[in-house]
Amino acid sequence: MNKEFIKNWLKGHEYCVIATSREDKPWAATVNYTTDDDLNIYISTNPDSLKFKNLLDNPNVCLVVDSQTREGTLQIRGVAEIIEGNPNIKIKPEYLVFKNKQETGELNVLELKL
Repeated sequence: MNKEFIKNWLKGHEYCVIATSREDKPWAATVNYTTDDDLNIYISTNPDSLKFKNLLDNPNVCLVVDSQTREGTLQIRGVAEIIEGNPNIKIKPEYLVFKNKQETGELNVLELKL
C-alpha cells in the first residue's frame, strides 16, 4: 500500500465523515466529496451550516472514509480552506492513516505525512 493506493481509495468512495470544532465543541457530519490527484478533498456545504461556521473559526479538520464492508478505514487530518464556487471547501491533508485487517487477523497500517 502506498500513496497511489490512498488516491485510488479516495476516488473509489464518495462519502466521508468530517469532524470540526469551535470553542472546544466538536461536530461531525456525513458529507459527499470529490478529490484530486494531490489528495486534496473538496466538499460542498451550505455557508449557514454549523460545519462551515466552525471552519471559519478553526480550519483544522479530521475526515473518515470507511467502506462499511470491513475493507478498511482511511482517517485524514488536514486543514480546510474556504474557496469560491461549488465546492466551497478544500481540505489539504497533512496526515493520513489507512488501516485494514487481513483474514489472518493481522492489521495492516499505512501512514502518510504530507
